[in-house]
Amino acid sequence: KNLYKMIAISLPVHHNWNDGQLQKLKDINGVAEVVFTTDQQLEIGLHELILDVISQILIVFNEIELNSSILVKKFEINNLSCDGCANSAMRILKNQIGIYFSHVSFLDKSASICYDESLISSSELKNVVAQLGYDLVID
Repeated sequence: KNLYKMIAISLPVHHNWNDGQLQKLKDINGVAEVVFTTDQQLEIGLHELILDVISQILIVFNEIELNSSILVKKFEINNLSCDGCANSAMRILKNQIGIYFSHVSFLDKSASICYDESLISSSELKNVVAQLGYDLVID
C-alpha cells in the first residue's frame, strides 16, 4: 500500500509496540495504514483529514508512549489571502522541529497542527507563521 496517496502522519517512537497496541491504531475508523519506519517513526496513513481521527490516534499513541506531549489542535489563522498563502504557512510549519503534521486551510481560515508541546509552544507556532505575515490565534 502506498502512504503517499493518503494523508500521512509520522510520530517518533521510543517504546516497543506489540501487535495488540498496533491493532488499536488500525481499528480506528479512518486509519488506512500503520507502518514502522527504519528511523524509529510510526507512520500512520489516513483516508482523509479528520481531526477527531487524529485525536483518537494520539490517545492511543500517548497511552503507549507514556511521557509523550504530542497533541493536535485547530487554530484560527488570519491574513491569508489565497490558497498559496495557506500552502506557504503549511510548508513553514512542517519544517519546524516538533511539528508532525500541519494542514492550513484558506477556505476555513484555520491551521490544524499536530505537535509536541515539549518541543514547540503555541506561542512559537504563532511566531513561525508571523514570519510570513499571518496571525495564528492562540488562547
